[in-house]
Formats: sequence, C-alpha cells, structure tokens
Amino acid sequence: MRSSSPHVLVVDDDASNLIIAQSLLQHQGCTVVGCDDFAGAIRALQANSFNLALIDINMPEGSGSALSVELQHIDPELACIAFTADTDYQQQLDFLHGGFRGLLVKPISPDSLTRLLNEQGMTPGNGPVLSKLAALPNDARERYITLMIRDVSRSLESLRNDPKPEARQRALHSLVGVLGTAGARGYDQAVEAERLERDQLLTSQQLNSLLLQIDRLLSELD
Repeated sequence: MRSSSPHVLVVDDDASNLIIAQSLLQHQGCTVVGCDDFAGAIRALQANSFNLALIDINMPEGSGSALSVELQHIDPELACIAFTADTDYQQQLDFLHGGFRGLLVKPISPDSLTRLLNEQGMTPGNGPVLSKLAALPNDARERYITLMIRDVSRSLESLRNDPKPEARQRALHSLVGVLGTAGARGYDQAVEAERLERDQLLTSQQLNSLLLQIDRLLSELD
C-alpha cells in the first residue's frame, strides 16, 4: 500500500493570493505548483499530474472558466475548483460554463481548504487510508485488502455499466458496507450517494465524482 498526498495546481495572477494558497495547502500535506497566467498553468499540467486545480475566475487574460475547459481537455479527470472573491450572477454563470466541481471563496482558511479536499475525496495529510485495519496482523490485513479491492471493484463495475436503479442501489449499498468496515476514505461520500440515490436525487456528476474518489483509493491500495 503506498501513501499519497494531493497534488494541487493554483492559478491566480495575484502574487499574495498564490503565496497564501500555496502555504495553506502545503501545511495540509499537499504538494503545490503556483502559476500566475494561463500559459504557465497549461505548461504545468503538460509536465505534471495534478488531482486538483484552483483557478481564479477573474484573470487578465479572461475568465478562468475558459482555462478550466482547456485544462480539462488536457486531463479530463482533473478536478477544477473556482477560486474567487465574487459570488454575483456573472460569476455563477462562469462557474457553470467552466465545468467546475466546486467553489472556494476568498479569503480562504485552513477549515475551508479541509472541507474542499474532503469533498473531493482528497483527505489532507498522511493519515491511514484504511483507519480500522491498523490492529490486524500484517498477513490478515493483506488478505482483507485483497478481498476489499475485489468487492469494491465489483461495485464500481456495476455502477459504471448497469444503469438500472435497483442495480445502482445494490452497488452503492455494498460500497458503503465495505468502505465503512475498513474505515476507508470515501465512506462519507458513498453514504451520501446512497442516500441521494434512494431519494432519486443522485446526479451523474455526483456519481462520477464518487467513482473518481474510489478509483484513487484503489490506486493507493494497489
């Protein structure tokens, strides 16, 4: 099992905002690259792999939503977050057009960053991926993880390939049980997804966000 920390790209033309964002994210256990223009952000993504991009909506070159679209064209799995001090109607339109997965309102704080990382399934720091398995002997833990990967993978396959509501409900329920038993990252998000699916409120975007989180968990357990 290998540990990992979120890799975050921050794009803001304001140098002070970059310094604050980088410092707070690094304090939370993230590795961070800061860029002050569109071209720098594109070069950074072409040269590195990132889990998350914080993008200022108001940039001298135009709306950050255009950059978000371009970055997601390079890496479709990149989670882009709108980074702004404004919450007016035009900002909301930019947010929607940019395909952002979340909103971080300035001024940021350690608490707001923690919430954001948790919402994106990127638990800050280097805590255990499976918090309830520490007491197991190594051989038992390894056997359990092998079975867990199998069961979680089956749930993911069903969620991706079987659109029937009853199949999705079974897969989500199984996922909640397996993640909860292990104390795995992504458990809270799976619980919420199961609740929304039961109420017929789970959107494709929310489901895809959960699937990406569980994919990252599996990659850490590999």
